[in-house]
Amino acid sequence: GLGKDRLRVNGPALSEPDTARLPNTLSIGIRGVAAGAVLADLSAANVAASASAACHAAEAAASQVSFVLRAMSVPTEFALGTLRLSVGRHTTSDEIKMAAKAIIASVKRLDGKAS
Repeated sequence: GLGKDRLRVNGPALSEPDTARLPNTLSIGIRGVAAGAVLADLSAANVAASASAACHAAEAAASQVSFVLRAMSVPTEFALGTLRLSVGRHTTSDEIKMAAKAIIASVKRLDGKAS
């Protein structure tokens, strides 16, 4: 995995069962990577995802933190690497595992480019 110091769930904590959240959508922040670079890798791996918040323009997402992520108190170093992932009725657990592996592989590949 990427570890708690590198990855965070944006939004209500999963340990807060009475908090309203979308059951099929997950927003994660990855410290130290640009979401756009990860998205390019995920697209090549046939994984669909989006960057930043749904209401944030794609061209701004690369360099600015959306007002939604700011309102959610997402730190900038995680916000710039924010991915939104959704599942549907027919999404399988194998597809979720494959997407997780693709995200981890992308971040590790991007880390290698940075050194």
